[in-house]
Amino acid sequence: MGTASEYLVGEVVDGWEVEERIKSYPGATGGHFSVSYIVTKNGAKAFLKAMDLHAAIKVSLDEVQRVVTQYNFEKSLLTLCRDKNLSKIIRLISDGEHVIQKLPSGSSHDLNRVYYLIFELADGDIRKELRFNGEASNAVWKAHVLHQIAVALTQLHSNKIAHQDLKPSNVLSFNNDKTCKLADLGRSSSMNIPAPTDVISFPGDFNYAPPEYLYNHVPSDFHDRRFSSDAYLLGSMISFLFTGLSALTLTIDRVDGAFKPDAWVGNYSDVLPYLITAHTEVTNELKQYLPTDCKDEISNIYFQLCHPDPYTRGHPKARKQVGRPIGIDRYVSKFNLLTHKLRCIKSSTS
Repeated sequence: MGTASEYLVGEVVDGWEVEERIKSYPGATGGHFSVSYIVTKNGAKAFLKAMDLHAAIKVSLDEVQRVVTQYNFEKSLLTLCRDKNLSKIIRLISDGEHVIQKLPSGSSHDLNRVYYLIFELADGDIRKELRFNGEASNAVWKAHVLHQIAVALTQLHSNKIAHQDLKPSNVLSFNNDKTCKLADLGRSSSMNIPAPTDVISFPGDFNYAPPEYLYNHVPSDFHDRRFSSDAYLLGSMISFLFTGLSALTLTIDRVDGAFKPDAWVGNYSDVLPYLITAHTEVTNELKQYLPTDCKDEISNIYFQLCHPDPYTRGHPKARKQVGRPIGIDRYVSKFNLLTHKLRCIKSSTS
């Protein structure tokens, strides 16, 4: 038998009618204990993520506390983003608790309470629109996506939040206004709000992680540990959009066997020169996949954002300032200029 969060179809949650269950939110990864639905209200559609405590309580009381704390953390961040009007972060519409009065025979009626988050509904993540055909219009779109992501990270960083799980599936597209927003703040880190994942060196997807974490090197400063990771993930979106591969994959594949994470047993500072050499080679090779008229500019941004040294990573001028900020805001203008430049090139050749 299922649990309460699996029986929401037909229920009315905060005025929203639950129409259908979906395997996952179009583009979002969701949580381990969550169930996703499409909901409607007055002709509008939204996405509902539901959770109950049945699975967690079968593990331990500590797991219950962890799941509840994680839920409340994500809700707090989403509420803050909504109240601060962070336009490039997926908008939380409603949240709360819902009690299901009727459960199938055999289900635990002691755990019929569902905790939910309702979000605006995107058309999907950017992967459904991704093409590698080299067309100018495609390059314009990719630069636009990078600009939108940089804006989103700047909005989060200005509120002392690091996303930590920026990857293609968490960049959602809204076709009506041709915009993108970041989703899934469940793995984020905040300088002001504690999270269960704070104890994890890198809480995001390790397939996209900055290389230092694969070598068990964890910077102590929040900027170098969390904001620097976001910079790497932003740079990795460049390689993904133009080659389909993450920056981590490209760099590690280029490193000799003795210096790969599963073979290396020394300090990160000792393996770093080999990673920098690999990163430099990857950056040069990346140029062949970039728009001809912008390849030097984009590859230079990639080199800075995905630099293997977390203490160097980011905009060089920003890193020299007091507090050593990463300087994501500087890339907002860079990507914006690149979008306009590529659009002009497209217009002149069409």
